[in-house]
Amino acid sequence: MQGLWFEPNIGLGLTDGTRIDFFTPLAMVGNSRQSSNSISVIDLPKRSVKQRLTNSENGYIEFSPDRTRAYVCEPGSQRNRVVVYDLTKTPITVMTTVSVSGGIRYGGSMPRDGKRLYVPVNDGISVIDTDPASKTYHTEIQKLPTKITGSSGSIFTGPLHTAVTPNGRKLYVAFGESQTAWPSQGIVSVFDLSQANPVEKQIPVTNGGVFGIGTLSFVTRPYIEMSNDGTEVYVLEWGVNLPSFTKGFTNGSVINVIQTILDREIAVIHTGGFDQEQLAIDRMDRSLWVAQLDRVGTGQIARIDVGRRSANRFKITKFTTHTTISFSSGSGPKGIDVTPDGSLVLVSSVEQSPALPEVLLFDAVKNQFLTQRIRVESLCHTVSVQKW
Repeated sequence: MQGLWFEPNIGLGLTDGTRIDFFTPLAMVGNSRQSSNSISVIDLPKRSVKQRLTNSENGYIEFSPDRTRAYVCEPGSQRNRVVVYDLTKTPITVMTTVSVSGGIRYGGSMPRDGKRLYVPVNDGISVIDTDPASKTYHTEIQKLPTKITGSSGSIFTGPLHTAVTPNGRKLYVAFGESQTAWPSQGIVSVFDLSQANPVEKQIPVTNGGVFGIGTLSFVTRPYIEMSNDGTEVYVLEWGVNLPSFTKGFTNGSVINVIQTILDREIAVIHTGGFDQEQLAIDRMDRSLWVAQLDRVGTGQIARIDVGRRSANRFKITKFTTHTTISFSSGSGPKGIDVTPDGSLVLVSSVEQSPALPEVLLFDAVKNQFLTQRIRVESLCHTVSVQKW
């Protein structure tokens, strides 16, 4: 929807477009306790769990743009598959599982037409046909090799997460890398999908720090988020608050901003925090969100202004703390996503006594956490909300 205005000596003009779409978004939370892993399906209007999907050793959850399916990567060493859930059924059921040729990683991505799912595996990207009209529906049809690889049974190195432009022309890949030098740069890869046999191009990006144990050192980027207009990619670095085992991280981890037209880093956002796992962006491309721990372990979310016309673009405008508990690494706020209209942010918080495994609700208009919370299950590391 757009507004029409008239100005003398100039003529008619149109305001910025505003999308209007009346639907109730579905939310899913991935609970990764090995003895009872599951997915909690959230009824957002009622602010409660309406279904428990059992036996899901999950990574991140990707919704098909037509709202009929959810794709969940299962990176366990005994699974290495993508599980497809049928969202048209009540209750939700498993539609099928898709095998891939490699050790699967955290999460895949889809372009706006929903015809392909790009899933990271240990030595490249598995391309899955997700077009219901296709004869190869829900099978791996191609594999894109990457220069940075990892072991099929480990999730520390190699491709970890993907993001694809809305038009499906470019694919971006975030990695876990073995790296010892400091200061240093990391790598984000891009594939031109308009080519029949896409070739990887590596984009250097700034590292916030390096984490090392013994002779092994790592830089990890577990999540990559595409802007809804496809002009920027935001890449999240996992921050480590263990000075004895790290180099750098003076101002926490970083978010690398890549411009998709030139495929180069145009900004580096210092988060001031650690232990991050997800990014979230509203459908109007105005606010970017990250859940994290500050240096003393307090759980917080950071709101980053990414509005194209904002004077504060690529700057953190607010940190909001949700509790005074000092969390240890691996607990506290982890997963984060936002409703399509940008008004409500969902944050999954991993338990640490006395805190329970919960989804926290943040009012983005009033800039405050709501008192109401949604109880989920143990090790609730991820949360995903339908956008389209």
